[in-house]
Amino acid sequence: MTIQDVGSIGELVAAIATVATLAYLAIQIRQNTRSLHANAHQEVVSSSNDWSELFVHHPETGELFRKGISDPSSLDSRDTIEFVHLLEIYIRNYSTARFLVRDGLIPQRVCEAYEHSLGKWFSSPELRTWWRDRAPVLSSIVESVLAAQESIETDVK
Repeated sequence: MTIQDVGSIGELVAAIATVATLAYLAIQIRQNTRSLHANAHQEVVSSSNDWSELFVHHPETGELFRKGISDPSSLDSRDTIEFVHLLEIYIRNYSTARFLVRDGLIPQRVCEAYEHSLGKWFSSPELRTWWRDRAPVLSSIVESVLAAQESIETDVK
């Protein structure tokens, strides 16, 4: 066996090792991607559950929320603060979900569930006007959701 033969064997071993390393990295990347998707989905589910728990463990919060949705101007100053915070939490959760959908980490249907609720709650012009005055930055998110829903409804008709 010559030096050239040993060199050829070395190159073959290096090529096999390179292919094996690339295959291993591909598997690791695929597993990491799955993990990112699972973690993103779990984060959205946890946020949604936390929001829902506010109502399950505190029935008075549910009553306040229903009152705020139907007639926000009837809330006193303390209840107004709580109601605004509840809406802000929900809209932040929705914004996070939108970000994760944009990055392909969770399916679009997750945002559609949020959008359905926002559309239902903010279908009242009184609530939209009341909200716009209190949370102008978050109001733009709500308005974009409502505009998209109105566009879909117009296309269907």
